[in-house]
Amino acid sequence: MLPLNATSRKLVKSVFTGEDGHEEKRFTEQQIIGFLKEAEAGVPVKGLCRKHCFRAAASYGWRSKYGGLHVDEAKRLNELEAENAKLKKLLAEAHLDGAPDDLLCGAQMAVLLRETRAPSAA
Repeated sequence: MLPLNATSRKLVKSVFTGEDGHEEKRFTEQQIIGFLKEAEAGVPVKGLCRKHCFRAAASYGWRSKYGGLHVDEAKRLNELEAENAKLKKLLAEAHLDGAPDDLLCGAQMAVLLRETRAPSAA
């Protein structure tokens, strides 16, 4: 396989990412859970792949992530993952700014958690 030059990399990236630079998803959580329920009902995975145009590898990944969840639980899972990523970013930024390790512990971490979970007053 030939290595991609800069122009080719940008083209490939633009195909698989949205306008904001984040990777776009082809299927919603609701659709994925529907596919998994069909598979649980006895429909062969290969048949589902052909019918809905996705790879079998994707279905196995979805099953490990969403298996047994309902739509509202999957949405909550995504919210928690986003919150976790936000907290990890805050922690990494604090470490990069040269903050001592003991600065972000105990009560201060609780304050950060409260601030990220608090609903915005609009």
